[in-house]
Amino acid sequence: MCISRFSSLRPPRALLTYFEPSDFNEALFWAEQRPPILADPTHRTNTYRLQQEMQALPTVGHAVGLLEQLARDRQPIFA
Repeated sequence: MCISRFSSLRPPRALLTYFEPSDFNEALFWAEQRPPILADPTHRTNTYRLQQEMQALPTVGHAVGLLEQLARDRQPIFA
């Protein structure tokens, strides 16, 4: 989705109480100057690496088990 597509839209009134219209114009200018993130091969590689690391983490069920053990035993868990 291209940011310039939204450059002619007016911000909601609620936002205008906190921001000036020039703030939006400057944000749109800088957003258009950035290269697309997904086209960057370094970003793709790092995203894949982060995904692999997150998948290797213990599950929520594991965390719940540790919390239950902590509540039951009232002793620190050094895992």
